[in-house]
Amino acid sequence: MSTINVNGKNYEVPNGCSVSVINGKIYFDGKLADDFKNCKDKKIEIIIVGDCGEVKVDAGNITVKGSVKGNVNVDAGNISVEGDIRGNVTTDCGNISANYIAGNVSTDCGNIGKNSIFSKIIQKYL
Repeated sequence: MSTINVNGKNYEVPNGCSVSVINGKIYFDGKLADDFKNCKDKKIEIIIVGDCGEVKVDAGNITVKGSVKGNVNVDAGNISVEGDIRGNVTTDCGNISANYIAGNVSTDCGNIGKNSIFSKIIQKYL
């Protein structure tokens, strides 16, 4: 089991579970888990302890204390993964860091850092 913390609230989910936060609603493997639309914070903070599948967030910072088996996409927010990312990583505005990224990496406005990147880097604005 993995633990996912969203703005201080913990969820226990199976390892490899996909996580999406879209329009203030959080989904695990495509199923609605909670609604944060009335949250006072504009950005959502997501901390995943353990491995997960795909991660998709429209606005918020993501920290993964494990690896991501799929793609990571954040419209606005930072992406920090202590392990590896097996897919592509994109953010419109935010920093990206991971131990190893197997796919393409893209940011319009932000820094790309850490150890190794396997495929193509697209950094539009420095």
